[in-house]
Amino acid sequence: APPSLPSPSPSPSPAAPSPAAPLSPPPQPPPMETTAAITKQFCKDALASGESVEAVALSVVQACSAAGLAPTREMFNHLLVAIAAKGPPSAVLDWFGRARSAGIGVGTIACNLVIAAHVAQGDVKTAAELLTLMMRGEAARGGIPPPNAVTFNTVISAFARACDPQKAELTLVAMIDSGLVPAGPASYASVIAAWARAAQPATAERWLSRMLSSCVPLAGTAASEVVAFNATLDAFAKASDVSGARRVLDLFRTRADSTPGFAPDAISYNCLISACARAGRPAQAEATLRELERAGLQPNTISFSAVIHAHANAGDAAKAQGWLDSMRARGVPADAVCFNSVCAAHARRGDVASASVCFRAMEEAGVCASPQTHAILVHALVKSGDADRAEATLRELIGREEPLEAACFNSLISLFARQRQPLRAEGVLALMREARVRPTLVTLNALASAHASVGDMDATERILGQATTAFRFSLDHYSFAALFQACANDEDGAGAGRGGRRERQ
Repeated sequence: APPSLPSPSPSPSPAAPSPAAPLSPPPQPPPMETTAAITKQFCKDALASGESVEAVALSVVQACSAAGLAPTREMFNHLLVAIAAKGPPSAVLDWFGRARSAGIGVGTIACNLVIAAHVAQGDVKTAAELLTLMMRGEAARGGIPPPNAVTFNTVISAFARACDPQKAELTLVAMIDSGLVPAGPASYASVIAAWARAAQPATAERWLSRMLSSCVPLAGTAASEVVAFNATLDAFAKASDVSGARRVLDLFRTRADSTPGFAPDAISYNCLISACARAGRPAQAEATLRELERAGLQPNTISFSAVIHAHANAGDAAKAQGWLDSMRARGVPADAVCFNSVCAAHARRGDVASASVCFRAMEEAGVCASPQTHAILVHALVKSGDADRAEATLRELIGREEPLEAACFNSLISLFARQRQPLRAEGVLALMREARVRPTLVTLNALASAHASVGDMDATERILGQATTAFRFSLDHYSFAALFQACANDEDGAGAGRGGRRERQ
């Protein structure tokens, strides 16, 4: 038997029947529909009473035996469906083995449940092997039925979820070439989504085109086609490819013209808006949002967030603030990402007042500040040159036990490095320890640079030594630049913090 057809083995549930007593069908089996009816009724009544699924299965077998009824394929199909819905995957495999041992023919439904059970256990390889067996000729299958679309789609989607787009694609190709069942939009959508997640938008688009040329648009398959289009759009958006995203969205709308009730949704347009934002094209992001509205859709938080992000990244704090205000005025809830983008735009300009106003609006809206939010506020103070207020803000945040990240401290340490104040930089590191925030390589490079600015080679080497030993960081060019800076300042007699010029061997 292939790996997908296990021999009967004891079930993990104490209620499972013992494999020592194999099921033997009597010589004169009754009509199949009678056995199936008993099975259905037992499954329905027993499961409703709260019995375990394997206890229910045992009850069905006992009831059939008491009535002199033979176990049939339909009976085991009902059992496997109930076990698959309520029991562990191992129970599906065990009862499938029992049916095979009893000489009961198995159907495609049962095999599909077995394939799904292997997938649920993370064994996609064995699931694919059973599919391969089902694709063989009747003589070579050994009583195993041929596959249907569900069989193929289960394996394809399993490979797609396992981030193996090549095997998902090969399975789809095998489905198409075999001619056993036609590949539908669901089959293509899994492969397209797999390539999209693998950051391969061109390959996703190629399979999207093949789907469109091979599948007739139907209302019943619209959901799968939407998934395929949106996955491809998302891949182009993450690649900052505006032209690719635009091309796919236009193709989506063309396809929708021939399918009633099928059209791009807000996710589709949001992907294009995101592509524009990532590519630094705020005007196109705005135009796409208006295009979304003309299509009769309502822009959501993601739509506005992308436009805000586009303007913030372009350095236009005023427009980013304007879109945030417009969003809130229209009743669309702004999340931390929206507020952080606007705060960051103000911070980069050193506009502490506007950043603070934005932060207060965030609090008033009931949006919880994230560690990134606090880092942005501290950075705004650092950018304005107000080190004292930045340090005081950090102390206040620590006192309130707010969530903080290394970036909250790094910008202030860097400021003290530029101001040649290593002792104050060390004080910020002490605050970092108090807040239980782990330093990053950026933290330690900035601290080393602070000591290097006054020619303190020993302290510079000590800090970078800690970076490699205590924190396991690999030094980068900023680390070595700090060492060179310490050497230069030391040789020039700039090491005021160490009593002036030092003699070195």
